[in-house]
Amino acid sequence: MSFSLLVLSLILIIDYTGAGYHYAPFLNKLSITLIFSLLLFLYLIIKNDNKLLLEKLPTKIFIVLTLLTAGAMAYGFIKSNAIEHTKQLIGYCFLFVSIYYITLNINNFRFVVKVIFFVNLLLALLNRGMYFAERVGEYKAGYFLMDGNDFAWSLLIALPLGIYLAVSSKSITSKLIYYACSAVMALAVFGTQSRGAFIALVAIFIFYGIKVSKRKVLFFGLMGVVAISLISISPGSYLERIKTIKDYKSDSSAMGRLNAWGAALDMAVDNPVLGVGAGSFNSAYGRKYKKSSAPDKWISVHSIYLKTLAEYGFTGLFLLVWLLRSLWKTNKNGYNSMVDNQESDISYSALPLILNASLLGFATAGVFLGGLGYPHIFVIAALTLSANSIVSDRMNREVA
Repeated sequence: MSFSLLVLSLILIIDYTGAGYHYAPFLNKLSITLIFSLLLFLYLIIKNDNKLLLEKLPTKIFIVLTLLTAGAMAYGFIKSNAIEHTKQLIGYCFLFVSIYYITLNINNFRFVVKVIFFVNLLLALLNRGMYFAERVGEYKAGYFLMDGNDFAWSLLIALPLGIYLAVSSKSITSKLIYYACSAVMALAVFGTQSRGAFIALVAIFIFYGIKVSKRKVLFFGLMGVVAISLISISPGSYLERIKTIKDYKSDSSAMGRLNAWGAALDMAVDNPVLGVGAGSFNSAYGRKYKKSSAPDKWISVHSIYLKTLAEYGFTGLFLLVWLLRSLWKTNKNGYNSMVDNQESDISYSALPLILNASLLGFATAGVFLGGLGYPHIFVIAALTLSANSIVSDRMNREVA
């Protein structure tokens, strides 16, 4: 194992588990992950020729979004709110670059995928007492995972990575272990009672059944049996929450979300180009855009798309959608190239499809969740670009 791979793994483990918050406060006091991220970033950009990475569309979009975030310190509704968001995005850009360079070979790629998957699995097991319980309290995890919805979101993104490890494993024993671990993670998502995550989970399994599974009838039949079993053992309170997806007017949480979405649209109409500024949605809502009938003065927007629209204007929303489309297309083209090249090693051919499954989970749950300043999209983007490079190198070697 290279030293840079070890450092990256430590950064991911500390951030996802919230080790500096829950277990070792000195990590936060000394800003260990920030220092490690900065040093690793500097080492990698000095070591590598960065021209190719800078030419990638996701890199350009991340740079522009970071500049827009910093610019909000000059024009935002609450200018000081943009400072912390700028620091976060810069840190995640460091992470994006580090993951990209370190995972440019298949062995390192699989190792990082294992770290992300097993850290999420560990969190799923550690927080098992929270499932199907009253939706109060915090999950014991990193700061971006403490809410049940956010916790489920991270598990959703990691779940397809476990499936990739299963389908690409050589031994039957390893396959069964990875599939079992993936099933545990899916149950954990279900147990968080997050409606947005439930919809995204269904979307991931439909995508997997259509695009990845070689035994489609068996897969969907098995999923039907699993769904019926889960419904039969689920508490009535959870089933009532799921029903409110259709009958949203009966649920105060859903109505609060609609109030926030309406306010986000109003902010975009008033500030169409740059929005109210990064980190200013809550303040703008409470001070100017809250309707008299709305019960809460401060509220989360609960959608990465409408949060981006409100805080970055139509410019930001265009960049976000462009980024998601670019990543999806990159993976799709990579898979098509594998098919055209008749790639037989599933370790390579499954890569693009599995990453699109993670991207689908992120994008679908993101309709209902507002964690724009979380590491998820940076991790997915880095893995997508490195996987595309791995696939291209693989095809070039076979042609040669």
